[in-house]
Amino acid sequence: MLLSAPKVIISDVDVKEWHAATPSVDRVRPSRCPRCGAAARPVGEPLGLWGHGTRKRLCVGSLRFGAAPDRLTVAVRRFLCRRCTRTCTVVPRGVCPGRIYLLGTIVWALALWALSADEPSAAAVRGWLSPLKKSPHQPARRDWAQLRRWAKAADLAGGLAPKGRAGRIAGIYVGRSPPSSRHSSLTQRAFLGVIRQPF
Repeated sequence: MLLSAPKVIISDVDVKEWHAATPSVDRVRPSRCPRCGAAARPVGEPLGLWGHGTRKRLCVGSLRFGAAPDRLTVAVRRFLCRRCTRTCTVVPRGVCPGRIYLLGTIVWALALWALSADEPSAAAVRGWLSPLKKSPHQPARRDWAQLRRWAKAADLAGGLAPKGRAGRIAGIYVGRSPPSSRHSSLTQRAFLGVIRQPF
C-alpha cells in the first residue's frame, strides 16, 4: 500500500528494538537478493549476500500510541549480492521505505485527519505528530501537504479524494487491529493495526 521500494527489505525486527541495538548481519540477512533472486545461503556454496556495512537513517514519529513524536537515527544494514553485484538495504519493521516518517505515525496521522469525529485540520495533525518544527523565517502553515501525498501514494482503486483515500487506508489498519482493542478509538486501532500487520 504505502510500501514500495524494490531494493529495500523490511525486517521482522521492529524499529524500537533495532534502535536500542543494531541487529547482527546474520539476524537480518535476507533469504534472497531482491534484485536478481539469488539465494543468500546457497547449499554447499559461499554466502550469496554479503554484509556491506550500515547507513544512518533518520526516522521521525512515535514509537507507541500517545507518545510524543521524536526524531531518531537507526543504522540500517546493507547487503551486496555476489551474483548481480548490486546492493539492497534492510530496514526495521515500522520504517516506510522512501519516507522519513514511521509507518505507524503515517497511519495515525491519516486516521486522525480522516476518521476523527472532531475533524481536526491537517495543520493540527501536523502539530500533534510531527517533531519537525518550521523555521521562524517561514510563514505559518495552514495545511500539512504531507497528508495528501501519503494518501495519494497508496495503491488504492477508485477515484477517491485524498481525505477519502486517507480514511480508506486508516480503515484497512483498523481492521487489522487486535481484538482486545475493539473499545479503543479508531485512531488508536489504526495505529495498533499497522504495528500488528503492516503489510
